Amino acid sequence: MSSVDNFIHDLPPSIKKLNTGPSGIPDTKYEAYLYRFTNLVDDKIYVGIHKGYVGDGYWQSSSDEEFKRIFASADSELTLEILKYGSFKDMQIEEARILTRNNAKDNPRYINKSNGSVSLKNLPPDIDVMNELADDIRGGKYPVTKELIEDIYKLPRLQVRLEENKEHRQEIKERIDDAGGNTDKCSPVVIYEKRGPQGQDVIGDGNHTVGGAKDSKHATHVPVIRIPLEVHRSLTDDELVGVGNILNQKPEIVKLVMSTEDAIKYIIGVADTSNVSPDAQFFKDYLKTCGFTRKKISIIIQKAKQEIEENAARLKNQVWIDYRQSPYKERLNAKVEQARNSNTMSIAFSSGMFKWEHLIDHLASGWDDHPKKPGEYVASKPNVVIFVYHPNFEYERKWKRQTQVEVYDKLHHFFAPAGYNFTIIEMPSTHTTSALLN
Repeated sequence: MSSVDNFIHDLPPSIKKLNTGPSGIPDTKYEAYLYRFTNLVDDKIYVGIHKGYVGDGYWQSSSDEEFKRIFASADSELTLEILKYGSFKDMQIEEARILTRNNAKDNPRYINKSNGSVSLKNLPPDIDVMNELADDIRGGKYPVTKELIEDIYKLPRLQVRLEENKEHRQEIKERIDDAGGNTDKCSPVVIYEKRGPQGQDVIGDGNHTVGGAKDSKHATHVPVIRIPLEVHRSLTDDELVGVGNILNQKPEIVKLVMSTEDAIKYIIGVADTSNVSPDAQFFKDYLKTCGFTRKKISIIIQKAKQEIEENAARLKNQVWIDYRQSPYKERLNAKVEQARNSNTMSIAFSSGMFKWEHLIDHLASGWDDHPKKPGEYVASKPNVVIFVYHPNFEYERKWKRQTQVEVYDKLHHFFAPAGYNFTIIEMPSTHTTSALLN
């Protein structure tokens, strides 16, 4: 019998119900899991994590004496739910999120005496919380009312879009005008009540609707959904911006779907405020939630990383060198030309696209036209200088960590036996704003 089977078979008598999650206990490796006990008698809750696997003999680690007594009693009625599986760090975060959201240390329903071992400050937004609020908004939990455009237009706004889309705003205006000023088909404007620093209401989604209705000749009111302060008080601005993007996932009448630029800007913003790497699993899960394909997610993350690194370089007064543009293109060509002589050929490559067929064609142009033996290829210019330049930070990093080793190995294996000697010169990638490239 496996450890999992033992776990299920040997439940303490106090546990009357067991839920191992929608997909059950995973077959793949995991470092820890998050669990929740609920007392079916008084509805009290205990949330915890365990660094280990299901079936290793662990049950719970509460220090509460009353819960210990309840857990040990066969007459008790407890439900055990295993909520998530993953790394120990991720489980610490998930535990802290549940406990903090419910203020467990001061909540009489919770047996926990703290809000977890990890501070939620500087952590990525909570996808589950964002999805829950977005579902509530789309599902009609909060009523849609009509309010005067003039009143709504003056409210401050959470910035969801990179910038306003003038064409989309114009389309909304025209559609409203065609309907004689009726805005029933417009997506409701989401307002977070008392969210502003002075307690003013804040627009969370629907900027284009508000703008288009304001421009309309006939509209007077717009549909509005108001979210009470107690609902969004514990959510960060990043999470509310994330809710706005999720609401824009599904195309609707007079609604603009989340763009690639929006996604890049959101990653850059969260990475800056939360000190989270763009490679974090959170961003992949979040972009998937927003409807992007895996390929598109990869592109978005790479572009965000590149922009973050370029911004960091600018702060150091560095400018990225684009060897495809003047004057650096001409300077690279000059270096390639200067390296050539009677025994040496030279060529330039981007680290993002090292074309082996181009190199072979180049080498073939230097073969001796009059070999001593038929079919024999002799290098008339045995020395080859290859200049490598980097189109962006990502390719430079990949070149230094991986590509250059592969290139050197292949050059040595395939071409050195034919008499070629290779020298690779890596071009500088940046220069300071006060310096010129030599």
